[in-house]
Amino acid sequence: MPPLTKKQLEELLNKPLPVKIATITPDGWPYVVSAWFAYKNNLIYVIGRMRSEWVSHILNNPRVHVLIDEYTPPYARVHITATAKVIEGPVVDGKWVDIAKEMASKYFGKEVGPKYLQATLNQPRYLIEIPMEKVVTWVGSGRGDLTEWHPRYYK
Repeated sequence: MPPLTKKQLEELLNKPLPVKIATITPDGWPYVVSAWFAYKNNLIYVIGRMRSEWVSHILNNPRVHVLIDEYTPPYARVHITATAKVIEGPVVDGKWVDIAKEMASKYFGKEVGPKYLQATLNQPRYLIEIPMEKVVTWVGSGRGDLTEWHPRYYK
């Protein structure tokens, strides 16, 4: 159960996988949401709608935990613990638009993605940046044997 190599991490972060973002509610409870993301220059970008509850959590308490993982063997994953930063928003036009164009193509393809985004460009959004502060990665061996477990789990 080794960590991902730098190349494997880059490949994972460029796949159309959803990111799971854990935030903290005002009364201290965890709240997890799945979202699209973009990865650039060692930063994760997410875009939230004006009324997204999880965005209000970040505005109140910027500590987040992020999980990006594959659903097929060898089940690579990355965990990120960080302090999120609201770059802009809620705005209709801003930096988020170019990032949203990339995300729409990443997740819906180059033909459908732009159409999807165009239909909602008049809706205010937040652009949130999550730095790769504390990062833990893992990838299974794919062999299905004891190498799937990290040695720390053995008795």
